[in-house]
Amino acid sequence: MHKPALVILVATACTAALGSFAVWAQAIDGDPCRTACYQQKAACVSECGAHSNPVECEAACHEQLDECLIQCG
Repeated sequence: MHKPALVILVATACTAALGSFAVWAQAIDGDPCRTACYQQKAACVSECGAHSNPVECEAACHEQLDECLIQCG
């Protein structure tokens, strides 16, 4: 892997991890359903680093979060 691509991949992973933690932390005070949704999203995003297209993977994680939150009501 080329050095610039590796730097971009690491930066994307770090940004996603920090963003996921912030979103998950906001859900801690919420109801259990919403908390579960944010935990599921954090797990999904953490797996995106190994995905062939991490950006597309993270977008799918966000869509899953939206669907989960809708189900929570």
